[in-house]
Amino acid sequence: MSITLTPKQEGMIQALLETGKFNGVDEVIETALRVLVEEHCPVKYVGKVLVVKAAQNNVDYEAVINDLREERINQFIP
Repeated sequence: MSITLTPKQEGMIQALLETGKFNGVDEVIETALRVLVEEHCPVKYVGKVLVVKAAQNNVDYEAVINDLREERINQFIP
C-alpha cells in the first residue's frame, strides 16, 4: 500500500520526529493508528480476558489493559 501525504501531514510527522520520541515515520504512523483504534473501535472479548486474568489469582491490571488494547488492534489485522 502506498499513501500520499499532504504537506500539512508531512509537517506534523516531521514535528513529531523532532521531539525525539519516535524512531521513524513508521513508528509515528503505527502510534497514530493505535490511538484511532483505541478511541473509535469497541473492545471484543473484554469479559473473557478479565475472567481469565482474575482466575489466575495474579491480576496485573496493567497487563489486562495491554491485553485489551492488543485485542482491539488485532481486530484490524488480517
